Amino acid sequence: FPPACTKCSTLTGILSKIPSMSASASLAHRSIIQNLVSSSETIIQTLEAELSQLQSQLTNIRTFKTFHHTLISPMRRLPDELLGEIFAYVIGEDGIDIGTLRGIWDLWRVCTRWRDIIKGTPSFWSTFYVDVIQIKPATISLRIQICLKLSGKSPLSISILPTFQYRKFLFQQLMILQNIQVAGHLFR
Repeated sequence: FPPACTKCSTLTGILSKIPSMSASASLAHRSIIQNLVSSSETIIQTLEAELSQLQSQLTNIRTFKTFHHTLISPMRRLPDELLGEIFAYVIGEDGIDIGTLRGIWDLWRVCTRWRDIIKGTPSFWSTFYVDVIQIKPATISLRIQICLKLSGKSPLSISILPTFQYRKFLFQQLMILQNIQVAGHLFR
């Protein structure tokens, strides 16, 4: 056995002096081997502890590298206006799906800069559609209020995708909205 490291080279030296063991090995040889096994266990535990520490350091260094690599990412050099154009493409012509907030919510969660761009672009919030079968009315109401608030004074485009069972409900809601002014928008 070649020595694995400087810590266990003495064990390798002792092992090389022991004759091959057979069923009739002497008691002296058995005692030496028991000591070697016990010493090996201690060395293994020490090396496993060192390995655990090294793995922890490696994880920390990888996290550090990833974080700092993102700081020099070309994406950070894009102007807000260009990012806004990209976000508009992701959101799409149909606007925001009030039920899932797909697209806009994914962008919103990336970083503070992206969230600020999205919050500060009223046109993103002024076009949306509602599929009333997808979500609860209270959720629809809350999300529409958010869209109306963030849309500022942008012209609104709202689509409601009714199912047969909700048409009566929607008609009643639209009648209520007919002359209500919400967040600077007048519904008629």
